[in-house]
Amino acid sequence: MHISSNLIKARNLFSVNRTFDEACSTRFSIVVDGATNIISQGQNITPSESIVSAEKTVVWAANRDFPVKGTSAVLTINHEGNLVIIDGRITYRVSENSLSQNTSALLLDSGNLIVRNEKFDRLWQSFDYPSNTFLPGMKLGYNLRTGKVWSLTSWKNAEDPSLGTAELKMDPKQPNEYFLMSGSQMDTCPYGAG
Repeated sequence: MHISSNLIKARNLFSVNRTFDEACSTRFSIVVDGATNIISQGQNITPSESIVSAEKTVVWAANRDFPVKGTSAVLTINHEGNLVIIDGRITYRVSENSLSQNTSALLLDSGNLIVRNEKFDRLWQSFDYPSNTFLPGMKLGYNLRTGKVWSLTSWKNAEDPSLGTAELKMDPKQPNEYFLMSGSQMDTCPYGAG
């Protein structure tokens, strides 16, 4: 087991640790850090336990803008097969899967946390919800058919993973060009994608 402050850490495995802001709230995050790398349906991971993947960098937060209060929160897979954070009577759904039995969450060596079924079909992945860190295998861009956008957004500050004001995103009118946004202001220098 890896014990540190309270974030999910990703190294060779993940670690549930806690990061405290002024309100002493808890966020479950993927930190690239190392114990077991799988959560099975019905299994709970408490803030003192770990699933870890090889660096010590937070790369994704499950409840980025919704920190939970207290120390009783757990990360688990519910009876519907979704990855959820449960804190008393409050449940925060991390993944949105159709009903699926026998699902498990697995942290890949790439730092991607996936939810899969018994046939190993990938039902959900953290790489579809990038934070402030780009990892090999992630996407940046958009899907015109579905409207899905993949962009990087800064943390509010070094200790708070809530959405910040800086965002790196692709301009839908200029394919293969990325722009750095600061609030509603666009950086005048586009960054070529290729």
